[in-house]
Amino acid sequence: MDTTPAGSGSADAPVPITSERAGRLLEVIRAAYSELGFDEAPGMIRCF
Repeated sequence: MDTTPAGSGSADAPVPITSERAGRLLEVIRAAYSELGFDEAPGMIRCF
């Protein structure tokens, strides 16, 4: 039985991605950005 982890996070043994939660994080960041009024600020560089 192999008990070594599937990945260590190194370039040679990356950790496998088994779920996607980045979408939810981006939704929260966008909502906070909008709530603070940054989406309406003139001359702002779009970063999200």
